Amino acid sequence: MRFVLDHCVPRPLLRHLENYDVQRAGQMGWAELGNGKLLAAAEEAGYDALITVDKGFATQQRMAGRRISVLLLDTPDTELKGLIPMVPML
Repeated sequence: MRFVLDHCVPRPLLRHLENYDVQRAGQMGWAELGNGKLLAAAEEAGYDALITVDKGFATQQRMAGRRISVLLLDTPDTELKGLIPMVPML
């Protein structure tokens, strides 16, 4: 599976995703894209899922008919120590 890491996900999490095919949105030239356009760009580029910590992302976006999934790392904050335990669930 190929993943895109949303802008709001702390960059150091990448060290814990070494076993996955993950690119940061910024690496793809998508740093300035809002949520809807980012999702469309990632889907068009063939990514399987977008990883985010934005709790409103899925409810703000129309997901019906999309081939891409949104994986929400649902933690009280975006501290790395709270995100690392969620990596195996990806």
